[in-house]
Amino acid sequence: MTLKSTIATSTAKLAKMGLNATKRSGSSLPGKLAQRIDPEIISHLTDDKQVILVTGTNGKTTTTALLSEMLRTEFEIVTNDSGANMEQGLITSLILKGQNKDIAVLETDEVYVRKLSPQLTIDYLVITNVFDDQVDRLGSKEQTLQTILAGVKHQPQAKLVLNGDLELMHEIDIENHQLFFGKDFANANYKLHDVSIGLNQSQLKINDTALTAPFSGMYNMYNVAAAYAVAKELGISDENIAQALRNFKRIEGRQEVIHIAGKDVVFNLVKNTAGFNATLDVIELDSRQKACVLAFNNKPADGEDMSWLDEADFEHLANMSVTRTYYGGMYQKPLGERARRAGFDELIEFNSPEELLGYIKCEENDVVHIVANYTALYDIRNEFVKLGVIDE
Repeated sequence: MTLKSTIATSTAKLAKMGLNATKRSGSSLPGKLAQRIDPEIISHLTDDKQVILVTGTNGKTTTTALLSEMLRTEFEIVTNDSGANMEQGLITSLILKGQNKDIAVLETDEVYVRKLSPQLTIDYLVITNVFDDQVDRLGSKEQTLQTILAGVKHQPQAKLVLNGDLELMHEIDIENHQLFFGKDFANANYKLHDVSIGLNQSQLKINDTALTAPFSGMYNMYNVAAAYAVAKELGISDENIAQALRNFKRIEGRQEVIHIAGKDVVFNLVKNTAGFNATLDVIELDSRQKACVLAFNNKPADGEDMSWLDEADFEHLANMSVTRTYYGGMYQKPLGERARRAGFDELIEFNSPEELLGYIKCEENDVVHIVANYTALYDIRNEFVKLGVIDE
Protein backbone atom coordinates (compact mmCIF):
# COMPACT_ATOMS: atom_id res chain seq x y z
CA MET A 1 0.00 0.00 0.00
CA THR A 2 1.04 3.60 -0.53
CA LEU A 3 1.36 6.05 2.35
CA LYS A 4 -1.84 7.71 1.21
CA SER A 5 -3.78 4.44 1.25
CA THR A 6 -2.35 3.56 4.68
CA ILE A 7 -3.59 6.89 6.06
CA ALA A 8 -6.96 6.35 4.38
CA THR A 9 -7.28 2.89 5.91
CA SER A 10 -6.38 4.12 9.39
CA THR A 11 -8.86 6.98 9.13
CA ALA A 12 -11.65 4.60 8.14
CA LYS A 13 -10.89 2.31 11.09
CA LEU A 14 -10.92 5.25 13.51
CA ALA A 15 -14.23 6.43 12.05
CA LYS A 16 -15.73 2.98 12.58
CA MET A 17 -14.48 2.92 16.18
CA GLY A 18 -16.15 6.28 16.75
CA LEU A 19 -19.42 5.05 15.28
CA ASN A 20 -19.32 1.95 17.46
CA ALA A 21 -18.58 4.01 20.55
CA THR A 22 -21.68 6.12 19.93
CA LYS A 23 -23.75 3.02 19.02
CA ARG A 24 -24.35 4.31 15.51
CA SER A 25 -24.34 2.17 12.41
CA GLY A 26 -22.15 3.27 9.54
CA SER A 27 -21.41 0.94 6.68
CA SER A 28 -20.57 3.75 4.23
CA LEU A 29 -19.04 6.63 6.22
CA PRO A 30 -15.63 4.97 6.86
CA GLY A 31 -15.34 4.15 3.17
CA LYS A 32 -16.37 7.65 2.20
CA LEU A 33 -13.61 9.16 4.33
CA ALA A 34 -11.03 6.70 3.00
CA GLN A 35 -11.93 7.45 -0.60
CA ARG A 36 -11.57 11.19 -0.02
CA ILE A 37 -8.02 10.65 1.16
CA ASP A 38 -7.11 8.09 -1.50
CA PRO A 39 -9.34 7.98 -4.59
CA GLU A 40 -7.52 4.78 -5.67
CA ILE A 41 -8.10 2.96 -2.39
CA ILE A 42 -10.17 0.13 -3.95
CA SER A 43 -7.31 -0.77 -6.25
CA HIS A 44 -4.91 -1.03 -3.31
CA LEU A 45 -7.37 -3.08 -1.27
CA THR A 46 -8.03 -5.66 -4.01
CA ASP A 47 -4.73 -5.99 -5.89
CA ASP A 48 -3.83 -9.17 -3.95
CA LYS A 49 -7.26 -10.83 -4.24
CA GLN A 50 -9.47 -12.57 -6.74
CA VAL A 51 -12.55 -10.38 -7.19
CA ILE A 52 -16.08 -11.69 -7.72
CA LEU A 53 -18.83 -9.14 -8.27
CA VAL A 54 -22.47 -10.19 -7.82
CA THR A 55 -25.07 -7.93 -9.37
CA GLY A 56 -28.56 -8.03 -10.90
CA THR A 57 -32.08 -6.93 -10.07
CA ASN A 58 -33.10 -9.54 -7.48
CA GLY A 59 -31.11 -12.00 -5.40
CA LYS A 60 -27.81 -10.12 -5.08
CA THR A 61 -27.63 -10.27 -1.30
CA THR A 62 -28.67 -13.92 -0.99
CA THR A 63 -26.40 -15.08 -3.83
CA THR A 64 -23.45 -13.19 -2.36
CA ALA A 65 -24.06 -14.74 1.06
CA LEU A 66 -24.47 -18.24 -0.39
CA LEU A 67 -21.31 -17.97 -2.47
CA SER A 68 -19.36 -16.58 0.47
CA GLU A 69 -20.46 -19.50 2.65
CA MET A 70 -19.43 -22.00 -0.05
CA LEU A 71 -16.04 -20.42 -0.71
CA ARG A 72 -15.31 -20.02 2.99
CA THR A 73 -15.01 -23.81 3.24
CA GLU A 74 -11.68 -23.66 1.36
CA PHE A 75 -10.60 -20.00 1.13
CA GLU A 76 -10.22 -16.90 3.27
CA ILE A 77 -12.80 -14.48 1.93
CA VAL A 78 -14.04 -10.94 2.50
CA THR A 79 -17.56 -9.86 1.64
CA ASN A 80 -19.82 -6.89 2.21
CA ASP A 81 -22.35 -8.77 4.30
CA SER A 82 -23.76 -5.50 5.64
CA GLY A 83 -25.58 -5.18 2.29
CA ALA A 84 -23.97 -1.81 1.52
CA ASN A 85 -23.47 -2.45 -2.18
CA MET A 86 -22.29 0.90 -3.49
CA GLU A 87 -18.72 2.10 -3.74
CA GLN A 88 -18.20 3.48 -0.25
CA GLY A 89 -19.85 0.50 1.42
CA LEU A 90 -17.55 -1.86 -0.46
CA ILE A 91 -14.51 0.14 0.64
CA THR A 92 -15.62 -0.06 4.27
CA SER A 93 -15.94 -3.85 4.09
CA LEU A 94 -12.57 -4.26 2.38
CA ILE A 95 -10.81 -2.07 4.95
CA LEU A 96 -12.39 -3.58 8.04
CA LYS A 97 -12.39 -7.24 7.01
CA GLY A 98 -10.18 -7.64 3.94
CA GLN A 99 -6.69 -8.10 5.37
CA ASN A 100 -4.96 -11.36 4.35
CA LYS A 101 -7.96 -12.63 2.40
CA ASP A 102 -7.79 -14.67 -0.82
CA ILE A 103 -11.06 -13.67 -2.48
CA ALA A 104 -13.38 -10.65 -2.35
CA VAL A 105 -17.04 -11.54 -2.96
CA LEU A 106 -18.80 -8.23 -3.40
CA GLU A 107 -22.49 -7.56 -3.87
CA THR A 108 -22.59 -4.62 -6.26
CA ASP A 109 -25.36 -2.27 -7.30
CA GLU A 110 -26.06 -2.48 -11.03
CA VAL A 111 -24.77 1.02 -11.70
CA TYR A 112 -21.59 0.55 -9.68
CA VAL A 113 -20.12 -2.30 -11.72
CA ARG A 114 -19.18 0.28 -14.34
CA LYS A 115 -17.90 2.71 -11.72
CA LEU A 116 -15.76 0.07 -10.01
CA SER A 117 -14.32 -1.40 -13.20
CA PRO A 118 -11.44 1.09 -13.69
CA GLN A 119 -10.34 0.51 -10.09
CA LEU A 120 -10.04 -3.27 -9.86
CA THR A 121 -9.57 -6.46 -11.87
CA ILE A 122 -12.77 -8.52 -12.09
CA ASP A 123 -12.34 -12.31 -12.18
CA TYR A 124 -16.03 -13.23 -12.20
CA LEU A 125 -19.16 -11.15 -12.74
CA VAL A 126 -22.38 -12.87 -11.65
CA ILE A 127 -25.59 -11.40 -13.07
CA THR A 128 -28.43 -13.04 -11.14
CA ASN A 129 -31.20 -11.66 -13.37
CA VAL A 130 -32.35 -8.39 -14.90
CA PHE A 131 -35.94 -7.16 -14.59
CA ASP A 132 -37.56 -3.76 -14.75
CA ASP A 133 -36.78 -2.11 -11.41
CA GLN A 134 -36.33 1.50 -10.26
CA VAL A 135 -36.92 2.64 -13.84
CA ASP A 136 -36.50 6.26 -12.78
CA ARG A 137 -32.89 5.45 -11.82
CA LEU A 138 -31.95 2.47 -13.98
CA GLY A 139 -34.14 2.74 -17.07
CA SER A 140 -35.47 -0.36 -18.83
CA LYS A 141 -34.12 -3.85 -18.18
CA GLU A 142 -32.26 -3.64 -21.50
CA GLN A 143 -30.61 -0.40 -20.41
CA THR A 144 -29.78 -1.92 -17.02
CA LEU A 145 -28.02 -4.87 -18.64
CA GLN A 146 -25.97 -2.60 -20.89
CA THR A 147 -25.00 -0.48 -17.88
CA ILE A 148 -23.73 -3.61 -16.12
CA LEU A 149 -21.87 -4.93 -19.15
CA ALA A 150 -20.09 -1.62 -19.64
CA GLY A 151 -18.18 -2.58 -16.49
CA VAL A 152 -16.50 -5.58 -18.13
CA LYS A 153 -16.19 -4.26 -21.67
CA HIS A 154 -12.49 -3.57 -21.15
CA GLN A 155 -11.86 -6.55 -18.85
CA PRO A 156 -11.68 -9.54 -21.21
CA GLN A 157 -10.41 -11.82 -18.45
CA ALA A 158 -13.65 -11.46 -16.49
CA LYS A 159 -15.88 -14.53 -16.75
CA LEU A 160 -19.61 -13.87 -16.86
CA VAL A 161 -21.97 -16.12 -14.90
CA LEU A 162 -25.44 -15.61 -16.35
CA ASN A 163 -29.04 -16.71 -15.86
CA GLY A 164 -29.60 -18.73 -19.02
CA ASP A 165 -33.38 -18.81 -18.57
CA LEU A 166 -33.64 -15.12 -19.41
CA GLU A 167 -33.74 -14.42 -23.15
CA LEU A 168 -32.03 -11.10 -22.55
CA MET A 169 -28.86 -12.89 -21.46
CA HIS A 170 -28.51 -14.50 -24.88
CA GLU A 171 -28.46 -11.15 -26.64
CA ILE A 172 -25.16 -10.13 -25.06
CA ASP A 173 -22.58 -9.08 -27.62
CA ILE A 174 -19.36 -9.30 -25.67
CA GLU A 175 -16.17 -11.34 -25.98
CA ASN A 176 -15.91 -12.41 -22.33
CA HIS A 177 -16.25 -16.11 -21.55
CA GLN A 178 -19.83 -16.88 -20.51
CA LEU A 179 -21.16 -19.57 -18.18
CA PHE A 180 -24.88 -20.21 -17.80
CA PHE A 181 -27.00 -21.55 -14.97
CA GLY A 182 -30.70 -22.24 -15.31
CA LYS A 183 -33.62 -24.63 -15.34
CA ASP A 184 -35.07 -24.25 -18.82
CA PHE A 185 -32.02 -23.41 -20.94
CA ALA A 186 -30.96 -26.71 -22.51
CA ASN A 187 -27.29 -25.79 -22.82
CA ALA A 188 -26.81 -24.46 -19.29
CA ASN A 189 -23.38 -25.30 -17.87
CA TYR A 190 -25.03 -25.67 -14.47
CA LYS A 191 -28.44 -27.23 -15.00
CA LEU A 192 -31.10 -26.83 -12.31
CA HIS A 193 -33.64 -29.68 -12.19
CA ASP A 194 -35.71 -31.97 -9.95
CA VAL A 195 -36.73 -28.98 -7.84
CA SER A 196 -39.16 -29.51 -4.97
CA ILE A 197 -40.09 -26.29 -3.12
CA GLY A 198 -41.09 -26.51 0.53
CA LEU A 199 -42.07 -23.81 2.97
CA ASN A 200 -38.91 -24.02 5.09
CA GLN A 201 -36.50 -25.90 2.85
CA SER A 202 -36.31 -27.15 -0.72
CA GLN A 203 -34.71 -29.96 -2.67
CA LEU A 204 -32.91 -29.48 -5.98
CA LYS A 205 -30.31 -30.92 -8.26
CA ILE A 206 -27.65 -29.03 -10.18
CA ASN A 207 -26.17 -31.23 -12.88
CA ASP A 208 -25.74 -34.55 -10.99
CA THR A 209 -25.54 -33.09 -7.50
CA ALA A 210 -28.50 -33.29 -5.10
CA LEU A 211 -28.72 -30.42 -2.62
CA THR A 212 -30.99 -29.17 0.15
CA ALA A 213 -31.58 -25.42 0.29
CA PRO A 214 -32.57 -23.96 3.68
CA PHE A 215 -35.34 -21.73 2.34
CA SER A 216 -38.30 -21.54 -0.01
CA GLY A 217 -39.03 -19.98 -3.39
CA MET A 218 -38.05 -20.90 -6.92
CA TYR A 219 -36.18 -17.61 -7.16
CA ASN A 220 -33.89 -18.80 -4.36
CA MET A 221 -33.09 -21.99 -6.29
CA TYR A 222 -31.66 -19.75 -9.01
CA ASN A 223 -29.60 -17.98 -6.36
CA VAL A 224 -28.22 -21.35 -5.22
CA ALA A 225 -27.42 -22.27 -8.84
CA ALA A 226 -25.57 -19.00 -9.44
CA ALA A 227 -23.47 -19.46 -6.31
CA TYR A 228 -22.87 -23.14 -7.10
CA ALA A 229 -21.60 -22.26 -10.58
CA VAL A 230 -18.86 -19.96 -9.27
CA ALA A 231 -18.00 -22.27 -6.39
CA LYS A 232 -17.45 -25.18 -8.78
CA GLU A 233 -15.39 -22.99 -11.13
CA LEU A 234 -13.12 -22.29 -8.18
CA GLY A 235 -12.81 -25.95 -7.27
CA ILE A 236 -15.11 -26.25 -4.25
CA SER A 237 -16.22 -29.84 -3.68
CA ASP A 238 -19.89 -30.86 -3.71
CA GLU A 239 -19.48 -32.07 -0.11
CA ASN A 240 -18.34 -28.63 1.02
CA ILE A 241 -21.10 -26.91 -0.94
CA ALA A 242 -23.70 -29.14 0.73
CA GLN A 243 -22.18 -28.38 4.14
CA ALA A 244 -22.24 -24.65 3.38
CA LEU A 245 -25.96 -24.86 2.62
CA ARG A 246 -26.55 -26.69 5.90
CA ASN A 247 -24.70 -23.92 7.75
CA PHE A 248 -26.42 -21.08 5.93
CA LYS A 249 -28.40 -18.66 8.09
CA ARG A 250 -31.27 -16.69 6.60
CA ILE A 251 -30.50 -13.05 5.98
CA GLU A 252 -32.49 -10.45 7.84
CA GLY A 253 -35.56 -9.38 5.88
CA ARG A 254 -35.42 -12.34 3.48
CA GLN A 255 -37.83 -15.00 4.74
CA GLU A 256 -36.59 -14.08 8.20
CA VAL A 257 -38.88 -15.45 10.93
CA ILE A 258 -39.27 -13.83 14.33
CA HIS A 259 -41.71 -14.68 17.10
CA ILE A 260 -44.12 -12.20 18.64
CA ALA A 261 -46.83 -13.08 21.16
CA GLY A 262 -46.84 -16.76 20.20
CA LYS A 263 -47.02 -16.29 16.45
CA ASP A 264 -44.54 -16.33 13.58
CA VAL A 265 -43.83 -13.04 11.85
CA VAL A 266 -42.10 -13.44 8.50
CA PHE A 267 -40.25 -10.58 6.77
CA ASN A 268 -40.41 -10.70 2.96
CA LEU A 269 -38.41 -8.06 1.09
CA VAL A 270 -39.76 -7.15 -2.37
CA LYS A 271 -38.54 -4.43 -4.71
CA ASN A 272 -40.36 -4.91 -8.01
CA THR A 273 -43.14 -6.80 -9.76
CA ALA A 274 -41.10 -9.96 -10.31
CA GLY A 275 -40.03 -10.12 -6.67
CA PHE A 276 -43.53 -9.37 -5.38
CA ASN A 277 -45.15 -12.12 -7.44
CA ALA A 278 -42.45 -14.66 -6.57
CA THR A 279 -42.90 -13.90 -2.86
CA LEU A 280 -46.62 -14.59 -3.13
CA ASP A 281 -45.82 -18.10 -4.36
CA VAL A 282 -43.90 -18.68 -1.13
CA ILE A 283 -46.65 -17.23 1.06
CA GLU A 284 -49.17 -19.49 -0.68
CA LEU A 285 -47.19 -22.54 0.49
CA ASP A 286 -47.98 -21.54 4.08
CA SER A 287 -51.24 -23.37 4.79
CA ARG A 288 -51.78 -21.70 8.17
CA GLN A 289 -54.39 -19.03 8.70
CA LYS A 290 -52.51 -15.83 8.09
CA ALA A 291 -52.58 -12.08 8.26
CA CYS A 292 -50.56 -9.93 5.91
CA VAL A 293 -48.79 -6.59 6.20
CA LEU A 294 -48.13 -4.46 3.12
CA ALA A 295 -45.64 -1.62 3.66
CA PHE A 296 -44.11 0.51 0.91
CA ASN A 297 -42.12 3.72 0.77
CA ASN A 298 -41.07 5.66 -2.29
CA LYS A 299 -37.77 7.01 -1.04
CA PRO A 300 -34.82 7.32 -3.47
CA ALA A 301 -33.36 4.05 -2.16
CA ASP A 302 -36.59 2.28 -3.17
CA GLY A 303 -37.11 4.08 -6.45
CA GLU A 304 -39.56 6.93 -6.43
CA ASP A 305 -41.60 5.52 -9.34
CA MET A 306 -43.91 3.00 -7.69
CA SER A 307 -46.09 2.39 -10.74
CA TRP A 308 -44.93 -1.24 -10.74
CA LEU A 309 -47.38 -1.93 -7.92
CA ASP A 310 -50.19 -1.59 -10.45
CA GLU A 311 -48.77 -4.62 -12.29
CA ALA A 312 -48.08 -6.67 -9.15
CA ASP A 313 -50.52 -9.54 -8.59
CA PHE A 314 -52.42 -8.23 -5.58
CA GLU A 315 -55.39 -10.27 -6.77
CA HIS A 316 -53.41 -13.46 -6.12
CA LEU A 317 -52.79 -12.39 -2.53
CA ALA A 318 -56.43 -11.37 -2.04
CA ASN A 319 -57.54 -14.87 -3.04
CA MET A 320 -55.32 -16.64 -0.49
CA SER A 321 -56.44 -17.56 3.01
CA VAL A 322 -55.50 -14.11 4.33
CA THR A 323 -58.04 -13.04 6.91
CA ARG A 324 -56.74 -9.54 7.57
CA THR A 325 -54.36 -7.15 5.83
CA TYR A 326 -52.58 -4.17 7.36
CA TYR A 327 -51.07 -1.51 5.13
CA GLY A 328 -48.78 1.46 5.71
CA GLY A 329 -45.66 3.34 4.76
CA MET A 330 -45.11 6.57 2.84
CA TYR A 331 -47.02 5.10 -0.10
CA GLN A 332 -49.95 4.17 2.12
CA LYS A 333 -52.82 5.87 0.28
CA PRO A 334 -52.20 4.52 -3.26
CA LEU A 335 -51.25 1.18 -1.70
CA GLY A 336 -54.63 0.98 0.02
CA GLU A 337 -56.39 1.93 -3.20
CA ARG A 338 -54.55 -0.81 -5.09
CA ALA A 339 -55.44 -3.39 -2.44
CA ARG A 340 -59.10 -2.39 -2.49
CA ARG A 341 -59.21 -2.78 -6.28
CA ALA A 342 -57.81 -6.28 -5.83
CA GLY A 343 -60.70 -7.22 -3.56
CA PHE A 344 -59.11 -7.55 -0.11
CA ASP A 345 -61.73 -8.36 2.52
CA GLU A 346 -60.44 -6.54 5.59
CA LEU A 347 -57.95 -3.70 5.27
CA ILE A 348 -56.55 -1.87 8.28
CA GLU A 349 -54.10 1.01 7.95
CA PHE A 350 -51.23 1.56 10.37
CA ASN A 351 -49.23 4.75 10.75
CA SER A 352 -46.12 3.62 12.63
CA PRO A 353 -44.20 0.41 13.36
CA GLU A 354 -45.23 0.72 17.00
CA GLU A 355 -48.90 0.76 16.00
CA LEU A 356 -48.31 -2.23 13.73
CA LEU A 357 -46.66 -4.12 16.61
CA GLY A 358 -49.77 -3.58 18.69
CA TYR A 359 -51.92 -5.05 15.94
CA ILE A 360 -49.59 -8.03 15.56
CA LYS A 361 -49.67 -8.78 19.29
CA CYS A 362 -53.48 -8.89 19.17
CA GLU A 363 -53.62 -10.84 15.91
CA GLU A 364 -55.54 -14.14 16.14
CA ASN A 365 -53.81 -15.82 13.21
CA ASP A 366 -50.85 -18.19 13.55
CA VAL A 367 -48.59 -16.26 11.20
CA VAL A 368 -48.18 -12.71 9.91
CA HIS A 369 -46.37 -12.19 6.61
CA ILE A 370 -44.82 -8.75 6.17
CA VAL A 371 -44.36 -7.83 2.49
CA ALA A 372 -42.39 -4.61 2.18
CA ASN A 373 -39.85 -2.80 0.07
CA TYR A 374 -36.40 -1.92 1.31
CA THR A 375 -36.76 1.21 3.45
CA ALA A 376 -40.25 0.30 4.66
CA LEU A 377 -39.08 -3.12 5.81
CA TYR A 378 -36.13 -1.69 7.71
CA ASP A 379 -38.28 1.08 9.20
CA ILE A 380 -40.37 -1.69 10.74
CA ARG A 381 -37.53 -4.04 11.59
CA ASN A 382 -35.30 -1.40 13.17
CA GLU A 383 -38.17 -0.14 15.31
CA PHE A 384 -38.96 -3.70 16.38
CA VAL A 385 -35.33 -3.99 17.52
CA LYS A 386 -35.69 -0.80 19.57
CA LEU A 387 -38.94 -2.08 21.06
CA GLY A 388 -37.22 -5.28 22.12
CA VAL A 389 -39.09 -7.83 20.00
CA ILE A 390 -36.02 -8.63 17.88
CA ASP A 391 -32.74 -9.49 19.59
CA GLU A 392 -29.52 -8.25 17.99
